[in-house]
Formats: sequence, C-alpha cells, structure tokens
Amino acid sequence: MRSVALLTSSFWLLLFISSCHNNEPCTTCPPSGPDTTSHSFNFTQYTFGGTGGSSNFNDVAILADTLVIAVGEVYLTDSTGQVDDQPYSIAKWNGTAWSLERLYDLQNNLIPNVRGVLALSASDIWLADGGVYHWNGVFPQVDKSFDRISLIGGVENGQSINRVWGLTSKDIFGVGYAGMVAHYDGFTWTKLESGTTLDINDIWGATDPSTGEEQILGIASRLDVNEGNRLLQITRTTVTALADSGLPWSLNGIWFVPQEKYYIVGDGIYDADSATPSVWSGGANQVTTYYTTRIRANALNDILVVGAFGEVLHYNGASWKSYRSSQTALDGSYAGVAIKGNLAIAVGSSSSQAIIAMGKRNN
Repeated sequence: MRSVALLTSSFWLLLFISSCHNNEPCTTCPPSGPDTTSHSFNFTQYTFGGTGGSSNFNDVAILADTLVIAVGEVYLTDSTGQVDDQPYSIAKWNGTAWSLERLYDLQNNLIPNVRGVLALSASDIWLADGGVYHWNGVFPQVDKSFDRISLIGGVENGQSINRVWGLTSKDIFGVGYAGMVAHYDGFTWTKLESGTTLDINDIWGATDPSTGEEQILGIASRLDVNEGNRLLQITRTTVTALADSGLPWSLNGIWFVPQEKYYIVGDGIYDADSATPSVWSGGANQVTTYYTTRIRANALNDILVVGAFGEVLHYNGASWKSYRSSQTALDGSYAGVAIKGNLAIAVGSSSSQAIIAMGKRNN
C-alpha cells in the first residue's frame, strides 16, 4: 500500500510540474503571496550633545553605505568644560564613524539649525533652515540659494522652508511654516500661493508612469492645535488642495508610488490607492499606539515609519514589525528617516541629546 501511495504522489507531482512549464498559466498552482522583504534589521543608537545645550536632529539623507548626512543642531562643551555656543549642524557617516561639522554662509555666519536636507549627490546637497543653502559636501562654507525674507516679500510673516524635495538641482521644491511653498528652476526661486496658513510638514514626489510627469504632494497641519489639515498637490506654478476624507487633523509625513499606493502618517497610518480616494483607509492605533512623524521607503514592500518614544516600524509587503521595545526606544521622538538598500537611519532627539538609530539588515 505504501508503494502505491508513493506512486500516486509522484504522479500528481509530475502533473503539477508539467502544468507550469514554458511560463504558461498554471490553474493547479496555489496563489502566490505578495513579495516581501526581510524584517531583520539590527539597530545601533548613537547620541550627540546634551552637555552644552539642547540638541536634536531633524532630517537625514543616505547617499551610500559610506555617506549619510544627518542635519540638526548639536551643542557640546569645549575642552575646558565650558558650554560652546557654536553648534554643529551636520553629522556625517563615513562607513565607520560619525563626525560633526559646522557650516557657515559666505559671510562666515554660522548656520545653527538645519531642518531639512536633500542630497542629490555627494557634491550636490541642499539644506533648509528657513532659507535654502547649496553645499558641495566638503567645504564648511555654503552658498545661500535664497534669502527667506526676500522671497516672502521683505515683511516677516512666519513663513520659512523646512523641507526640500527634488530630482535635479534645476527643479527643487521647498515647503514649511505658515503655508510656505517655493520652486527653484535652476536660476530663480519663486514663491507659490498655497491657499493655507497651516504648516506644511512634509513633501514627496515621484514620476507618474502614466504621464511621465512628477506627481508632488504635501501635507499640512498644526501639530499642537486642531486647525484642520490640507493635502496639497504641487506643480511648478500652482498648489491645489485635494479631498482628504478619512484623514485626521494632525498630519506629519507622506510617501507614495504614483497610481499604486499612497501613505500618510501622523495621528495614525493611512493609505489609499490614489491621491483622491473617496476615503483614506487606516487610523490611529491600528499599527501602533504611538504618534508617527515620518515615512520613507525603498519600495511598496520595504517601508519605514518612525515616531514618538522611539517607534520604528518596517512594512515588508505583508506585515508590520516594530523595533521599539527591543532596539529603538527613547524618551523623545524620531523626526526624520531614510532607507536605502539594507541601510535604515532614524534621527531625532531624546531629553537634551540628538539621536541617530542606524539599522543594518541581514538578508
């Protein structure tokens, strides 16, 4: 009987294999699951400052495993133990260790607190601190791309640029406080009317395969008080509000693949199959009980989300995994995140220290 069973099993196995040859559709194969990536990140936390004043990191960019740039404000004490009132605004990873650097404008004025970074190459780096600077990645002096007060008309109105996004140095967008949106065409910065005075907390864009054009979206809200929200579609000349049914008033981060999947984070994690769904799916406490601040990804099956109290989440295409309780917990919050290949970086602050959590994935 046992030999009969083995022959029967072999027959069905051969039938199963033969029905799947030559790339023909297989009607007897079980449905394949989604492509997934590995959750196996091991995080190491690095701390900076805390002795000379309150320190923080706001944003981060990964160019390679041997070149990562985190931006913020780090205060140290000098060799005599006295507080050094000249902060460092850059932390650079060389593949082995982090080094702190100060940056100055061409008039030798210290740039104290960089809030956003866009790294197009090792020598083509854009920094936002209200205005925007262009840095070659080597020298401590940076070119001021535009002066904030000049761009907003010479009268203080609270507007400034905190985040920058672009695909080339001749097509860059900046967003920030009080509804600030600006575009750079390689020669001139132009302020765009956004239709809101809410803070625009994040911007992301990608090429839409159906049109060949960039789709660029921003999200806006005040994080400390409910004044509503805005989901904004941005072009080189216009800013348009999109429907936002199902989204909470507190929004902080956005990432998407055009015409496939859109994610927004803040008071919960939300997703949709288009930028204008009838209602956004998701909600607070569905993936994490902690507030989420930023989202970036390699692909739809390789997404990182960071947030309060050291929350770091990875979505592998099928499931979410939190690293907080075992590896990344802290008293403060992560404010920025980047992922490239098997390297993941979260940056933020805890108490008076600036924090970097570096995750390396073992496939």
